[in-house]
Amino acid sequence: MLRLTVSVDTRASLLSTPSPIVPGFQVENPITHARARFELDQHATPEMKALADEVATITAKLKSLETLVVFNNQLAEARPSILQGVGSVFFRS
Repeated sequence: MLRLTVSVDTRASLLSTPSPIVPGFQVENPITHARARFELDQHATPEMKALADEVATITAKLKSLETLVVFNNQLAEARPSILQGVGSVFFRS
């Protein structure tokens, strides 16, 4: 049997340490997010549901825009090497 002993000094130190959780703090993770979304779907007023749908639409559009920006940046980085090969075919000295 394993016994864990904690000294009086260690215990006092732990008890005097401020709590890392601030009053009113709400944990946010995929589970709590899904629960909150479910609660909203069940109990929200039509106005709240309309706002939630609008936020979801804006979020989807923003993600799409971010994807396009990343793609364009990758294309711009690759373009010099692509154009270098093409240019040698058309512009021979």
